[in-house]
Amino acid sequence: MKTILCLLAGLCVSAYLHAQTINHMDVFVQDYSEQNITINGNDTLISITSLKEPQMFLVLNDTNNISSFTVKLGTTTGGNEIIEKTFSFADEGQFPDGTSYTRDGLYVRLFLGKYTTLNTYYASVRATASGSQQSAVSYSGQ
Repeated sequence: MKTILCLLAGLCVSAYLHAQTINHMDVFVQDYSEQNITINGNDTLISITSLKEPQMFLVLNDTNNISSFTVKLGTTTGGNEIIEKTFSFADEGQFPDGTSYTRDGLYVRLFLGKYTTLNTYYASVRATASGSQQSAVSYSGQ
């Protein structure tokens, strides 16, 4: 009986480990500057705006049956007041809202827009695979 219970427990743990699509996530914020030049008669005005661009990198266990990734970025754990967006697995590219998504095999890169301030932040991502949303992978940074 013990053997059967051990085998059953091992099967359940193995099924859970294989079910999680996202193996690892990292987030970092890149400093970015935008320069705007305005000519007004004989005057040339140059203004520089400093921006923060959060980027998310995912390492997947596999790409089978993934339909989307839902990303949240906020100022509190689980928060989404900065951005919440769902990226379709099949639709890579740059989007009108300033975000982008690229994939190379098991590696995914998400650019989450540009912001004037981004001090402390909390990020999370969930994959939807085989029709069900998986557990969130979370990250906190400064």
